[in-house]
Amino acid sequence: MKKKKLVIIICSILMIIVGIVMLLSTEEKPIINNAPSYDDEVNKIIKKLENKESFNLYLYSYSEDLDLKDTLKYYKKIFSINYESLKMDFSNKAYKTLLEKLEINISPSDEQAFIIIKDGYIHESINGLISEKNLRNLLIKDKVIDQEYKYIDYYIEDSDFNKYYSSNEIYNILYININNNDLFKYREILYKNNTKSLVVYYGIIDSMDTTTFFENALNLPPENTDKLPVLIKTQSSKIIYSKSNISLDDFEKELS
Repeated sequence: MKKKKLVIIICSILMIIVGIVMLLSTEEKPIINNAPSYDDEVNKIIKKLENKESFNLYLYSYSEDLDLKDTLKYYKKIFSINYESLKMDFSNKAYKTLLEKLEINISPSDEQAFIIIKDGYIHESINGLISEKNLRNLLIKDKVIDQEYKYIDYYIEDSDFNKYYSSNEIYNILYININNNDLFKYREILYKNNTKSLVVYYGIIDSMDTTTFFENALNLPPENTDKLPVLIKTQSSKIIYSKSNISLDDFEKELS
């Protein structure tokens, strides 16, 4: 009888142990994060410099409101421009080492920097408040993209408008709200169409005069985006055609 009780006790203990093992084995295993650390990202770029590699580098601040980030993604798609992207962190030792090796003056007040590196050395760079216009001109100057793209899908500001508007050439102008969800789809149509074409953003500080001109010339309600986007064709200081609320399909047809 004692032996029988002993066997029952042993069996019960074994069942408890097996149950605990099975329970532990079915518990969700912790996810191991294999993503590189910030230092790893910085050291990878430093290594490329030390190996005398050629590449582009985009440094940006922690601000989420940076239009250039989206523009660069678009450029990567249409122009096949690849670049290393890194957040600025002036409190990080590895980042400070990177700046020393770059040997360019970038301060915490600079929100962004785009650097073209050839054979491990700085070839061209811009930093601070970078507009798309300045970025495009840098890429054209350094022959990263062709000169013709100063006349195709080219973002303009007030300082440029009269030069293009007075041209004897016909220019297609995309006048659009920068917050339009299909912004880069419209722009890609300009690029693919390979026609002389410009981009004007509604209400941007650097295009306020052009915005006012379009509102008056096209009888658009001021401070209202209901009729945007608009396709505008200009030649010799005249608007020769315009179409408001233009859809992507119609936009492509009207450019043909």
